[in-house]
Parts: sequence; structure tokens; C-alpha cells
Amino acid sequence: MAVARMKKVSILTVSSVRQDVLDLLQSMASLQLINVHEDETLSEELLQVPVDMDELERELARARESLRFLDTYHKKAKGFLESFVGSKVTMNRQEFMEAIGGFDLVRLHASCQEAQKQLDSIRQERERLIAQEELLKPWQQLTVNLDELRDTAHCRLITGSLPRRDWQRSQDQIKDASVHVEPVGQDDQTVYFLAIAHQDDQEASSLLAELGMTNLPLDEFNGPVPELLFSTKEALKELAADEEQVVERVIALGPDVTQLQFYVDYLQSRRQALEANTGVGSTESVVMIRAWCRQDDLALLERKLEGVSFAVAVEAEDPLLDEDVPVRLENKPLIEPFEVVTNIYGFPSYREVDPTPLLAPFFFVFFGMALSDAGYGLLLMLLSALALRKLDIPRGGTKLIRLLWLGGLSTVVVGALTGGWFGDLFDMIPLGFLQDMRARITLFDPLENPLLFLGLALGLGVVQVWFGTIIKMSSTFAEGRWLDALMNDAAWVFFLPALGVMTATMNDPAWADAGRWLAILGAVWVMLGAARRQPHWLLKPFAGVLGLYGIVDYLSGTLSYARIMALGLATGVIAMVVNQIAALGAGIPVVGVVIAVVVIAGGHLFNLAINTLGSFIHSGRLQFVEFFTKFFEGSGRGFKPFRAETEFVNIEEN
Repeated sequence: MAVARMKKVSILTVSSVRQDVLDLLQSMASLQLINVHEDETLSEELLQVPVDMDELERELARARESLRFLDTYHKKAKGFLESFVGSKVTMNRQEFMEAIGGFDLVRLHASCQEAQKQLDSIRQERERLIAQEELLKPWQQLTVNLDELRDTAHCRLITGSLPRRDWQRSQDQIKDASVHVEPVGQDDQTVYFLAIAHQDDQEASSLLAELGMTNLPLDEFNGPVPELLFSTKEALKELAADEEQVVERVIALGPDVTQLQFYVDYLQSRRQALEANTGVGSTESVVMIRAWCRQDDLALLERKLEGVSFAVAVEAEDPLLDEDVPVRLENKPLIEPFEVVTNIYGFPSYREVDPTPLLAPFFFVFFGMALSDAGYGLLLMLLSALALRKLDIPRGGTKLIRLLWLGGLSTVVVGALTGGWFGDLFDMIPLGFLQDMRARITLFDPLENPLLFLGLALGLGVVQVWFGTIIKMSSTFAEGRWLDALMNDAAWVFFLPALGVMTATMNDPAWADAGRWLAILGAVWVMLGAARRQPHWLLKPFAGVLGLYGIVDYLSGTLSYARIMALGLATGVIAMVVNQIAALGAGIPVVGVVIAVVVIAGGHLFNLAINTLGSFIHSGRLQFVEFFTKFFEGSGRGFKPFRAETEFVNIEEN
């Protein structure tokens, strides 16, 4: 069984080393904590542990505020692969603690706040000056000092603007009024003007207002408009220089950004360690910490706890039969990547068989048959290897990439045997040795013999469905339900191959009768098993006959495997179409070769991407729908170790 054996451990210690114990458990990253207060037998006897995290929260807030500010100027662009898998740095705990050693958050936060304050002030002043410039631009032909544009004892001076569409109409309406209007400037939509009217004449103001005048007060400015515009531009240049100096000081903080990121992770892990106290129970002098621990890790846990304090006791017990035990899958390195497929569906229950080793060979073969091009397989292996080599990902996070590498390997084998090398590209390249190599390795061409490819897909489907039924029978036997296993599961285990034998020997007189009687025996066995579950004797014959209807489910499930053949043919056909388009483009003078290369590279990469996705999805679907339904419930919950959940660093424990 590939499900790790678990122990429920109770750690008893004194209050003074409580946090040291929790820190150790967090660093081990191999135990899942249990909230003591959710256990009704203990919740009344044990008290909550009070924890003050206010200061830590404030420090974390300051660190994140500083990081948000610095990220504006030090944001590192992520590569294509990093966008999907992340770009954390991997280091051990000692390296991590050394990396944050001597970090002065107070100094950095103060520098960031001061820079932010200066930048905000500069931006506010820039906005004011830009608004001032926009206001003065239309008046730049006005060369008098603006401070001279003041009302006199008998006259009022109005500075304003009118829409151009209303300007001519305004001239017609004010010609008889006691007001003089002088245009000063204009743009595409607006005319800017000076108007002089008598102090006691309200008619002029009312008339201009009716025409849609916007009053533009200029009395806050002193000096000629050209000089004011020039000084405004100079002030904007000075602000830009000041901003550049501040930004340079912020950029000079670049070496602190990485250390700040590490420090944020450190504070985050400290908060998680303190939050773990909510699940700890205590008396006046003793605390209890409970957790699920892998049986193989128990000895290591006891040794490490001895290093924390002699006042620590560990008690381990087996889980109860009805207890909800978290599940941790354990498989060999070759099988481990296929856990990705299992985990998409769910986790097995603690006492259930892990289906990962059982599905692995089928998924491996199905993926290769669905992608079915050796060239694509080599590309997929290369890209996966580059991702594993170039990206700093902990082993637990590389399962999908390693699975794709294995899928590429399967595709190389299947593609070579079926003659697929970037479609028919080898036939278009004038290199005879490539064509000879392809011909020697190829067993058959799916496009020329699709029925053989379909037969292989359906045959594998029959094997997997039958294998799933055998697993179900074995599990039923293991649970002690011998009669159910014998009358129900074993009947189908016998009946399915019996039908195959009957079909294969129908035209052979020497074996036809034997095959037919094997099928009849299997059918009777299935009907007896179905009739057994019917409590009413009069209905048992009908229940038995109805039980044979289950063959429809098996046949329809087997036909689902035809999608493997369809995907494999689709990959080859699209690849050939890409090659044909490239060949047509190559005939264009001068740029033909470039067009052909672009079409081949882009087309095959697209075909690889879309069909890799399809191969993964549909190979997985066959496991979930046709295989798992025969024996797998998937009702378990995954094991979630208490560990530092970090954003920038992968901390590997020694």
C-alpha cells in the first residue's frame, strides 16, 4: 500500500518551551497539527493558550508596506514558465536565517516612508503646475501683467471663455450692449476673451452667462503670461530632477529588496507558528500538542524533541477504525509524478488502496498514444528537462513537470513505432538517412491503418476495465466479504474474458463450442450474483436477467477508449497540415524560406501545446470515469503538514 502509516501523537511539555516545540514542528514540516479543543473529551479539561501577536502584526505590516513601495521600482519580470510554477529561491534553514541576519527593517521602512512622502509631494506639485499651465496657455498672447487686470472704480474686467460655436452669436447679441469683448486666444473648441463693462451694468454679465460663458479668474497670478508659462516649465523641470534624485535613492535600495522579501517570509512563518497555539491545550503548568505523524518519522520526532528540552514527553497511538486520518501518498520516484492524476480526482481513504501505481502504466501508454508524435515527444522532454534544470522548484512541486517528461518519453516510443516525426516532415526534408531510419523503426502508420490503432486502444481499454474489476474483487476479499467478492466481482472477472474468447473462436469449429459454453457459464454466474441481492423470490429471475445489463456499462466504457485513437490521428493530421502550409509558403520568392520556418515553428509548437493538454485531460478522464469507478472511492483528505507557508523562499530542512 502506498498510503503512509500514521500515528496520532500527543506531545506534553511545560509552558516555558511550548513555542520552541511548535517552532521545531514547523521546521520539520512533517506533522499535521490537531486542534485539541475540537476533541470533546479534552476540551473541558484544557484551556486556550493566550497569544499576543499585535507587535508581530505591526512589524509584518511595515515590512509589506515597504515591499509594496519598493516593488514599484524593483519589480522583476517573470518568464513564461515562472508565471505558472513560480520563482521561489530554495535554501536550507541555516542559509535562510543567515540571509535575514542583521536586517534593519526600521531603517528601511523609514527610508521608504520618506521617499514616498517626497514623491507624493512632488506629484501633487506637478499636478498643480500642469493645471496652471493648461489654464494659462490660451492667454499667452496677453503680454500685460496679470496683476494689472483689476477692476477699477467704474469698470469691471471679466476673463472668460465661450464655445466657438457660440462666439459669433455672442458678437451679434452684445453689439448693442454697453460691454466691450476682446478675444485673446482660441483653440479648436473654445474662444478666450477679456470683457470690460460698467460696474453698475449687470446686463453684460447676465448676457454672457446666458451665452454659456465660463468664468476664468486670473487674479491669483502676477506677471505677464509668457513669463508665467516659462517659470512653470522651469518649475516642472526642477520637479522632474527632484523626482529623479528620489527615485535614484529608492533604486539604490535594490540590494535590500531580496533581504526584505526573505524577512517578510520570516515574519509570516513566525505568525503561523504563533497561530498554531490556538490548537494547543494547557493547564497551569503543562501544555498538550496533538498531531498526525507518519510512523516512519516518529523516531526522528522523539530525537529532535529531546534536543529542545528534557521536559518533553511523546505518546503515540494508532488511529481508531472510524477515525478520519489524513492521507499522505508514498510512491517510488518513478511512480510519484502520477500522483498528480490521482490528486485531481481525490485522495484515497486511509485504509483504501492508493490507485497511483495501478493507473501509472495505463496513463503512461495512453498519453503517448494520444500525442503520438516522436518529434513532439522529444520537444516535450526537452522543455520539461529545461524547466526542471532552470527553475528553482522544490521536489514536491515538480511532479507535474516530471509527469510531462515521462509523457514525452512515452510519446517518443509510440511516435517512433507509428512513424510520426513532426507529422511527415522527414518526407519533405531531402535527407535520405532520416527517411530510412523512420522506415526501419515504423511498425504501422495509423493514418493508413486506423482500424489497427483503434483495436489497440480498445484492447487496452478492455484490459484496464477488467483490471479495475479484479482490484475491486481483491479489495472486497480483503474486507472479509468473501461471498460478495465471489458472486459479484468474480463473476464479471470471469464473464468479460469469456465473452472475448467466445468472440475470438466464433469462426473456429474446434473451439467455438468451448468459447460459447464459457460465455454461458459466465452469464449464469453474473445472473446468480444479481439474483442473490434481490430479497423477493418471485423477483429473483428478473433481477438475474437485469444483472446482465451491466455488460452495456462495460462495453460503453470500453468504447470511450476510442478517443485515444481520435486524439492520436488528430495530432498527426494537424502536423501534416502545418507542413503542407509551410511547403506552400516556401515557394514564395525571397521570403519563402523565412515564412516556412515561421509556419513550421509556430504551427508545431501550437499543435504540441494543444494536444499535450488534450492528451493529459483525456488520459486522466479515462482513469477517473472508466477505471476509478470500478474500485476507488476517493473519500480521503490530504495530509497538510504544519510548515512555513512562504511567498519568496522554499525552505528545505536538513
